Amino acid sequence: MQVVAFRNIDVCTAGVYRVEIGVTSEDQRSRDLIKASASNLTKSSFFRSFLPSNITANAYISAPFQISYSDEVIPIGDIVDFEIDIETTANIKSNSATLEVILAYCEGGNKDQSAAMAAAAAEYVEVGKGRVEIREPCKGVHEYVEVGIEDNGRAAVGLVVHAECVNWEYQPEWKAEAGGEDVPTPLGEFLFPGFASRYPTEAHIAEVYTDYLTPLLSKSTLLSSLLRPESPGLVPLQAQDKGYTCDEFREIFGQGEAELIATVILEEMQKAGQRLREVMDGVRAGMGEEETEFYREKYEQKTLISHSSAVISSPQLVDSVPLATTLDLSPKGLKPIFLSHRSQPAVPLPSLCPVLANPSSLGPLLYHESFSSPNQASSSDSAASTGIHLYVFVPGYGSTNADLRPVKNVFAWYFHSNSQYLVSTCNDGHTDSDLLTLGQALATEVQTHISIYCKGSIRRISFIGHSLGGLIVRAALRWLREFRGKLGVFVSLSCPHLGLMYGKSKWVKAGTWVIESFKRSVCIKQLKMKDQPDLRATALYDLSGDECFSQFKFVLLFSSHQDKMVPLESARMELCERAQDGSDRGFVFLDMLSRLLTPFPPFKLHRILVDFPKSESGFGQIGRKAHIEFITNRLFMEILCTQFHDLLV
Repeated sequence: MQVVAFRNIDVCTAGVYRVEIGVTSEDQRSRDLIKASASNLTKSSFFRSFLPSNITANAYISAPFQISYSDEVIPIGDIVDFEIDIETTANIKSNSATLEVILAYCEGGNKDQSAAMAAAAAEYVEVGKGRVEIREPCKGVHEYVEVGIEDNGRAAVGLVVHAECVNWEYQPEWKAEAGGEDVPTPLGEFLFPGFASRYPTEAHIAEVYTDYLTPLLSKSTLLSSLLRPESPGLVPLQAQDKGYTCDEFREIFGQGEAELIATVILEEMQKAGQRLREVMDGVRAGMGEEETEFYREKYEQKTLISHSSAVISSPQLVDSVPLATTLDLSPKGLKPIFLSHRSQPAVPLPSLCPVLANPSSLGPLLYHESFSSPNQASSSDSAASTGIHLYVFVPGYGSTNADLRPVKNVFAWYFHSNSQYLVSTCNDGHTDSDLLTLGQALATEVQTHISIYCKGSIRRISFIGHSLGGLIVRAALRWLREFRGKLGVFVSLSCPHLGLMYGKSKWVKAGTWVIESFKRSVCIKQLKMKDQPDLRATALYDLSGDECFSQFKFVLLFSSHQDKMVPLESARMELCERAQDGSDRGFVFLDMLSRLLTPFPPFKLHRILVDFPKSESGFGQIGRKAHIEFITNRLFMEILCTQFHDLLV
């Protein structure tokens, strides 16, 4: 494998670190890995000085490197060979190996002490770990993968992995007919079970040919084409090395000689494995940036495809933004939609996929409503192509910047080109204040960040607000008028844009009454529209008159029917059935909705309803679990970033 680079996203402690990598088979009792070699290809990088990397009894260890700041990319460039014995089962496709990446920190170290620290491994302390499953290595894996390390902060190690079975033999633990001695036996006993006593079928022969021999040959050709002609160690691919086709086997040996055909296929696979080892020696010597980018692009495409099955798209052609949805938002109406989608076959996992600490068979599903108008042109990007895209993350009521850091880290993972990230801290501990006061504080924080860190090169500003944070963003725009032409995307994560007047949860109503009564919370009173005797004089009604949404290129309204903390219609900005009762409160609600959506071009609005895996206990029963899953569910954040990437970039 090629250890491409280490990328610090949110490891907060500056100092000296190193990366440790090991590979084991799925059976922990089996032999561990054997390291053949490692070579450091990095000469020097700016002020950093790299020492030679190490191979220990259990892992590859990179040279020490210095981390000075967040979002720092440190090239490593080592090429490492691993050889591992896999306990082969009758179903060879089920075999797998695990690649483990550990980030270790040297306490009290600095770059001047790195030479001494390299010899003192005991000084390093593990601060994070990531694991990736190498699925079906005997079928061959040639992929790029970014291994996430998330125990304390967030970081990633980029790897290009080439995994192949180049020795088609296996070593059984026990073989009775050989007197109890371990004797190498052809892997054909597994590929063609019992072919010594009966003929394998033609279908079985075709399957083995397709699954194993053909990939071996095609990957040799692919890897050869990726390498530069002058790469050392590369043996030119000759025409006669391409082997037989399955039909040619039948023509040569006839239809009835299946055993002989199987034997020849095994011999061809052994030759192809040897040939592939020669080619991979060339890969080891010649892998460069072009090859890495080739595999990186394929990795990004696979990530996009793997998450696409979680989105149900519903594009609609409209003349204006609809005030009401055609979707039945009741549990009776939504349940069949999500259940039927979950019952569909899953998208196959890539060969390299993360090993989750708490895997869930049910991930979040997104019902995406997008709108377009026959008389409305799509959004054009009038902003300059150069400059910084600033993503601003705003916490909700009672939250702090620490609650939004996981969201920021996922965004930083996917949007790291010419981007900066600001997790708002100005309102930490002060979210009971007046909405406009909170908004003005956020605006000042954004202006200060731009003046210090962007130096006038700002290209676009996007806001990601959770819960009350979405309303704080809207209030802040009154003091950010100089950036109106540079507003990018507004991501609203369950934000009560129309207040809490029509909430259904008795638990939430009781909780807000306690906060309003005993904490004297101004913003809770404003969300309930009780801050003024006249509803049309309230802060929320006044805020609805600002044309804030139309200033953005796109607005993504995320909501969940399982979230009882924020009324669904308030988060989705659409008509509430109870607001049509003819009361003054209902008229004000409809007026606010009209003021928000009337100047809004349809193509800018996206309503996304999220169905999270349900929890039948604790806060799941009162709807709080779904409300906070918008900022805690890692898979949801990844789906958001991949499936809406073109809108967010």
